Amino acid sequence: MAKKIKNTNVEEIVSPTKLMIQRFKKNKLAVIGLVVFIILTSLILISKAYITITDYNLANVDLVNKYQGPSLANPFGTDDAGRNYMPRVFLGGYISLQVGILATVISTTLGILVGGISGFYGKKVDMILMRVTEIVSSFPFLPIAITISVLFVDIPEQQRLYVMMFVIGILGWTSLARMIRGQILSLREQEFMTAARALGITKRQQILKHLIPNTVAYIIVNATTAFAGAILSEASLAFLGLSVNEPIPTWGALLSAASTSTIMKNYWWMWVFPGVLLFTLIMSINLIGEGLRDSVDPKAHIKFKKQAKISLFSKIFKKKEVNA
Repeated sequence: MAKKIKNTNVEEIVSPTKLMIQRFKKNKLAVIGLVVFIILTSLILISKAYITITDYNLANVDLVNKYQGPSLANPFGTDDAGRNYMPRVFLGGYISLQVGILATVISTTLGILVGGISGFYGKKVDMILMRVTEIVSSFPFLPIAITISVLFVDIPEQQRLYVMMFVIGILGWTSLARMIRGQILSLREQEFMTAARALGITKRQQILKHLIPNTVAYIIVNATTAFAGAILSEASLAFLGLSVNEPIPTWGALLSAASTSTIMKNYWWMWVFPGVLLFTLIMSINLIGEGLRDSVDPKAHIKFKKQAKISLFSKIFKKKEVNA
């Protein structure tokens, strides 16, 4: 009977994507962040499906049962109108995810387009697009958000939410555009691009099929941080009353409603549950982003540690010199 002999001298060829996944799995904090994010997102989506299927009335009022503490019937307690607080908290999470995803799609798409065109064509095109990028990056976010909120105060709540998504996305693409530009300026001078030009491949295909795919890893990392930033921006606007209003809940609006000293002292569940869920979601996304960054560029973490040690030692030596 013939036996299969394993050739131990043959090395397995690992693709860059598979190598990045292996590095990500070794990062325990990043894996924990991913698990927490999946669990929290699943709970939010299940709650949204329950509200949709049962046609749950968010504007229902039951003043007899207002400010009731957590119980089996109401795990998150009730609010000032006697409503079950748990569906409202999780629906606020659904709106935050919705804002984060759409705003990230807008900012990432703009960043890829502007950065890709600027880095590939260079010269006047690069100069014009980079000046536009600098102008947009100098726009103050909060005053613009306040102005747009006042202008669109009379439109329906859902449309107002889309306007806020657009504002967050349209102001958040500049850093990605600069990064993509720098990567493409480096990539376009390499041998595979010389071969692509020699084969007569169109400029559009060079950008979309050869240059942009080589920056996908960095785009994913940037999109992760932009996702967390968009959720925080929406929560901040809602806390200031510049996003959607009742009866549609958002985490920022729920925290704003619970910001009085009476509620914080006597009705702790009103701010603990939305605050903890918002913190947990942002932390899980940041852990995933850190894990992706280290997976894409393993030297980044080592560089950060070296810089931290250098700054620490410099501070110690400065103190010694002052004491001497």
